[in-house]
Amino acid sequence: KTVTPLILDLLKKEEVKENVQSNYDATVDYMQQINNSFIAALEDEKKKKKHEQTMDAVLSLWLSLLFENFTNDIYTSAQIGIDIADKQLKELEITTVADKGITAETFEKQCQARIDSVKNDLITLTNEIKGNSSSMFSTLATAITNEQREQLAAQLLKVLKENGISFFYDKAGRKWKIENYVKMRTMTELVQAQRMSFFTRATQFGVDLVRIKHLNLHPTCELCAPFNGKILSSNGNTPGYMTMQEASIQGLLHPN
Repeated sequence: KTVTPLILDLLKKEEVKENVQSNYDATVDYMQQINNSFIAALEDEKKKKKHEQTMDAVLSLWLSLLFENFTNDIYTSAQIGIDIADKQLKELEITTVADKGITAETFEKQCQARIDSVKNDLITLTNEIKGNSSSMFSTLATAITNEQREQLAAQLLKVLKENGISFFYDKAGRKWKIENYVKMRTMTELVQAQRMSFFTRATQFGVDLVRIKHLNLHPTCELCAPFNGKILSSNGNTPGYMTMQEASIQGLLHPN
């Protein structure tokens, strides 16, 4: 039986941009507080203890804010994906559930998995920041004379002008500002939550095929462009069609 494919139009990416920007702006503010605190301690060693206390407090507030915001945003994004699938299923007059194993709990678990992944990632980032702080203080402690200490402090201040201590290196060795990474990761996860719930809803009602459609809201890239207009299998149940997983390996729906 041939089923008219649902349309995957990159969904409502614009819907999440405001939330992502808000988290980015908040992260910039919190990271600046930490960096200013570190610079003050670098200039006056007596302020080191105060810096450590400030850093711990600010990181705690930052995590609390992002955890709350991200949790709300993930569920909102997932609901958007469900709503878009429901609208298309209604238009196609597909009303019978084909996979009764997919329930509300299925969607809940998908959301929670994404939330847990990002939470663990953010906690790792706080440890990276603390590690940067400790490392720079350790470097400063190698100075034997006051003159050497002043020279080292000047060198560290020069490095701090770009990223402060709020940076980390990923597994590929790329250096990230924390705020830029948070913006990329949250945008990716929120859009993916929409898509995942969209595909899961389609599967629930027995629809495996989706057509990739670019709405020209923003320029497409060389990785995604070759798939515009193509029909793909969301879970591999339809022979003769490339699967979404195979397409993603070739670059479709990549981060950012």
